Amino acid sequence: MAGRARDTDRKHLAGRVGALLYSPRAEWSRIDATPATIGDLYLSHILPLVAIGPVAGLVGAQLRALPPLPLALAAGAALAGYALTLAATHLLALVMAALAPFFGAVRDPLKAIQLVAYGSSAAWLARIVLVWPVLPLLILGMIVSLYSAWLLWLGVPRLTGISGVRAALFSLVAIAGTLALNLGAALAVRALFAG
Repeated sequence: MAGRARDTDRKHLAGRVGALLYSPRAEWSRIDATPATIGDLYLSHILPLVAIGPVAGLVGAQLRALPPLPLALAAGAALAGYALTLAATHLLALVMAALAPFFGAVRDPLKAIQLVAYGSSAAWLARIVLVWPVLPLLILGMIVSLYSAWLLWLGVPRLTGISGVRAALFSLVAIAGTLALNLGAALAVRALFAG
C-alpha cells in the first residue's frame, strides 16, 4: 500500500512539474482549483524537488574531487544545503503572505507557499547541473531557472486575484525575492561543496 502511494506521488510530481514547464497557464488554474494543504505541498512537491540540488552537488563533488571529498563531509554539506533551501523557501512564502495585503490580496499562507513552490520548480530542477557544473550546463541551468520567474509571473494573478499594475508589482517583488533566495541557496550549496 505504501509503495503504491509513493508511485502515485512520484507520478503526480512528474506530471505537475511537466505541466508547469509545458503548459503553465493551464496548470496554475488546476493548482488554484485543487484542494491542498501546506503539509501535503511540502511532502509531495517541495521536499523532493529541493533535494535535487544537494544530491546533485553530493554526486558531483564525489565525481570531480581528486581525491574525492570524505563522504561524511560531502553528506553534511548536502544536508546543510537542503536545510538552507527549505528555510529560504519558507521565509519567502512568509514574506509574500505578509506583503499580499499591500497589493490588494488576502493574506493566505497556502497561496504564498504554492506560489513559491510551484514558481521555483524550474529553478530547483535546474540544479541537476551541479552533478557536472561546466559552463554550458550552468548557462542552461540559469536559463531554466529564469523560467521560474515566468512561472511566478503567471501564477500571481491566478492565485492571489491581484490584477493590473498591482499584479505586475507583486510579481516583480515575488520574482526578485525568489531569484535572490534561490540563487543564494544554490551558491551556498556550491560553496559548501567547494570547501
